[in-house]
Amino acid sequence: MNTVFLGFNFILSEPMSGFHVSSYVKFLCHVNKCPIYCNKKFAFIYHQDNIFNKNTNLLIYIMIKFPVPDTPEIEAMKQDNCYNSIPALKAAGVELPLTEEQVNEIRKCQNDFLYFVKNYVVINTLDKGQQIFELFPFQEELIMNFRKNRFNIAMLPRQMGKSACSMAYILWKSIFTPDYTTAILAHKETGAKEVLDRFKVAFMALPWYMKPGVAVWNMKSIVLSLGGNGTKVFAAPCTVDAIIGKSCNCVYIDEAAHIDNFPEFFGRSFPTLSSGKTSQMIITSTPKGMNYFWKLYTEAEQGVNGFVPFFAPWYLRPDRDEEWYETQKKAMTDQEFNQEYLCEFLGSSATLVNGEKLKSLSWLQPERTVNNLAIYKEAEEGKKYVVSVDVSEGLSQDYSVATVIDISGDVYEQVAVYRDNHILPENLAEVVYAIATKYNNAYVIIENNSIGRIVCNALYYDMDYEYMLTSNVRNDDVKEGYTKFSIGLRQTPRTKSTGCAILKALIESDSFILNDADTITELFSFTKQKTSYQADNGKTDDCVMTLVNFAWLTKTDYFREVKQVSDSAIRRGLMPDDHIPFGILHVSATDGYSNAEGLFINGVGNVDIIEKPPFAW
Repeated sequence: MNTVFLGFNFILSEPMSGFHVSSYVKFLCHVNKCPIYCNKKFAFIYHQDNIFNKNTNLLIYIMIKFPVPDTPEIEAMKQDNCYNSIPALKAAGVELPLTEEQVNEIRKCQNDFLYFVKNYVVINTLDKGQQIFELFPFQEELIMNFRKNRFNIAMLPRQMGKSACSMAYILWKSIFTPDYTTAILAHKETGAKEVLDRFKVAFMALPWYMKPGVAVWNMKSIVLSLGGNGTKVFAAPCTVDAIIGKSCNCVYIDEAAHIDNFPEFFGRSFPTLSSGKTSQMIITSTPKGMNYFWKLYTEAEQGVNGFVPFFAPWYLRPDRDEEWYETQKKAMTDQEFNQEYLCEFLGSSATLVNGEKLKSLSWLQPERTVNNLAIYKEAEEGKKYVVSVDVSEGLSQDYSVATVIDISGDVYEQVAVYRDNHILPENLAEVVYAIATKYNNAYVIIENNSIGRIVCNALYYDMDYEYMLTSNVRNDDVKEGYTKFSIGLRQTPRTKSTGCAILKALIESDSFILNDADTITELFSFTKQKTSYQADNGKTDDCVMTLVNFAWLTKTDYFREVKQVSDSAIRRGLMPDDHIPFGILHVSATDGYSNAEGLFINGVGNVDIIEKPPFAW
């Protein structure tokens, strides 16, 4: 005997009495020639064997939601007590005459999150329009994670309802928690407002008796008259200062993998948020390469950062089968499909540092941060340090970066990082001076191309800071063989190639400890572009370039003096004419490639300085 299930779902815009409901359902059953029994809450199947054909068991399943209705008294109050004449919104300060049934329903929703979602949260769907949120089992697990844990990070494929689940949780907290503030953040303001719009739809669909009054209702924020200060929900782009100065109880970050400045935002915001006892952070996203989201999720899986991870594969949606899988796969490239639906973290194969090594890198939270200087280890007496500086114009685009490196031992270590994209070059010199003197009069190396020369000259001549890279460099514009005194590193394609190769070898051989999140994140997008390495489109490489310049320095006689000789001997200029230390750098290996400078680079091998390449390219 075959069984056929025909499903009908209805959300009643107006309450019906039990009699009218019964009549309506009986009418549907009459049309479909199927008997049915209904009560005040739901309609159920009424089985009569004699009605059905012997070969077919036809079951008509009808589920109709009947929320506890607003009373006639409440209906009468709506006309004169609406917010801005919007019938679905109650004005602030309006007190309603509630029935015992309504009070009990409010208490039940407050105490039972799942009951509230399954009975009152309305979402927009592509196929059925607005309807009650019908949770899949994995979605129930996800939203209960939000309920149980302070810090959640969820990685899900596209169209798995992660934003809808987050919205439902935010709605529940906002309805039943006084003086509760939620920040909805995304890559762009439009993305954050989209989640807020979902919140608005669900809020307006609630019964009047269950809604708090509305004090503010605009495109970017909502304030409900719940508690002394009100419950607030606002949408904003995920910038560094998005929640600075705001007392947020919950921060929801949508599609975090797509937020370029997410490491900076997280580094500044999370310590403050986590210092509270009840504040929450919810992060959801599909992957987008090995970026900061990948790092947070990986660390969550390892149980080292306090976040509870959640993952749901594509096939947990009941409406997705093998046919759907094949259809989607044909419509996308393999890389797109693997990332969007299989949730694979796809790092570039052209990164300077080997991908597997990048995955193993871990960063620290700064011991303290002072004026954009993240301090991972304080200066220690007797230790030697190098400050490597990359200078930007201070126009909110590229960053000016100063990286402090402990060079006392055989293994170098990054101990502090200054990073700012607003500081002007003429002001950066004072910052570098303060950092360098703090770290035992550290040796300073600054790229002196264009605007970097401003910082070099200010430090050396105006502030009389002695411990800087100086050299004699050839001036080809004057005449052959003529040299002039230069402060800082003149970056050339050859010095950059040399520095990149040495940096690669140092990191992959565990000879350079990196502690800074921004630096490590940049390494994931520092890739081979034609004949050189640089940041991918839309990314930055300012932190990495300070490491590249430092790496180049480590193979010079000048650096050996810095490490081994007293401070009084450091100032001597010992660089060859064009800043190229002792010939061509070679990374020993059995395979690899040579770039335009004749530099042989590979993911394995030892670094050797040789007078010429071992074979012709």
